[in-house]
Amino acid sequence: MSQENVDLISGKELKDFISEALTYQSIKALFDFSGVKATEEFIEEAEGAKYKQNSTTTKVLTLKLDQKKTMISLTLHGRDIKATSTVYSDNETFGYQAVGENVYPIVSTKAINGSLVHEWHKNPIFDVEGLPESTPLDKKEVKTSRAQISSCGLCSNICGAIQTSSCGLGGTAGCMVVCAGFAGLACPFICAGIWGLKCWGDGVILCGPICEQLGYC
Repeated sequence: MSQENVDLISGKELKDFISEALTYQSIKALFDFSGVKATEEFIEEAEGAKYKQNSTTTKVLTLKLDQKKTMISLTLHGRDIKATSTVYSDNETFGYQAVGENVYPIVSTKAINGSLVHEWHKNPIFDVEGLPESTPLDKKEVKTSRAQISSCGLCSNICGAIQTSSCGLGGTAGCMVVCAGFAGLACPFICAGIWGLKCWGDGVILCGPICEQLGYC
């Protein structure tokens, strides 16, 4: 998949997507968990994207709740639904995933000594054993194989967008698209964690080799 295959969702389609998202129980649960009702009045910014891989369409919606320093994302991959949120507090991000009415803590992330340090929490959704405990943030050269070029290039572009963005949702919405298409289970939480630390934290985050650490490069 190349960057050109990803289409932003805008206008009436975006508005309809937001309305659809607010009907899902898992999205309602994440809003409730943040202390607000699942209504548009608490959404400061929204961005959606979609692409088709083989015959399956993936759609991603990211909602920004500045009042709660929370980002909620919905991924629809065929019939599969994934609802996640990232909450920023005291220079640390906390990632959650909702299944129906239940919200589970997945990971806590903070920047320490040039790395993102992750504390993965046991949960009934997936096995956290073997997930990365830290992600280096120092810049370095990344070697790629021919088979990795498309995903590596796209991931690198998304990381760059997050790093250099003005904290709009363009970078992180694209990041969630990358995660839906290529990634392991850790990806959306690490992407959102970087964005939260950069945009609600001290603003000093370098992406560096994160794409290599996530297996894209």
